[in-house]
Amino acid sequence: MGRRADHTREELAALVIEAASKIIASGGPGALSMRAIATEIGYAAGTIYNAVGDVRQVLAEVNTQTLDTLAGAIARAETGSPATAPMDRVLRVADAYLEFVQSHPALWAAVLANPPSPDAPASPAYAAARMHNIAIVENILRPFFPNEAERHTAVIALWSAMQGIATFAIGGNYTFMGTEMQSRDIAHLLLRRFLQPE
Repeated sequence: MGRRADHTREELAALVIEAASKIIASGGPGALSMRAIATEIGYAAGTIYNAVGDVRQVLAEVNTQTLDTLAGAIARAETGSPATAPMDRVLRVADAYLEFVQSHPALWAAVLANPPSPDAPASPAYAAARMHNIAIVENILRPFFPNEAERHTAVIALWSAMQGIATFAIGGNYTFMGTEMQSRDIAHLLLRRFLQPE
């Protein structure tokens, strides 16, 4: 493959992330490689490495973008009339989360399968994107958990529960239980029971 010089370093980095996202979305995280990116954008692998880094760094950038996109989706769902009932805000955000995960299963799988590790800590951009998502959930749970420590625990519990619901939904629904169920209905039942117990 011949070398190209059509883009600035910043433009090339953006092109690489866009191509990597496309590769992951169509083939899963395992499909991502320097060779695949090079084929997609027409640059030599060495040029890509110099602009962005190795595959692990490219994947971290894609995951940061995915978290940013998710935060935008749930933030839009959270926004509404000040008179909106707290439970309705929670349900809207839950719906937005499930819709995002079900629309982008491979990209979300890449986030879950490749968390930052102690020897490769998260970049400031990744940490900020992750905290943005958490902050949105903490905010909508504030009316239910005035105590900060309890609210933080509730955020963890609900993130975990919602991820389980989403994982079952994108992994073949709930047919193993002998029935077809909608992830949205399951999430709403869980949230109502958890946040408004009788």
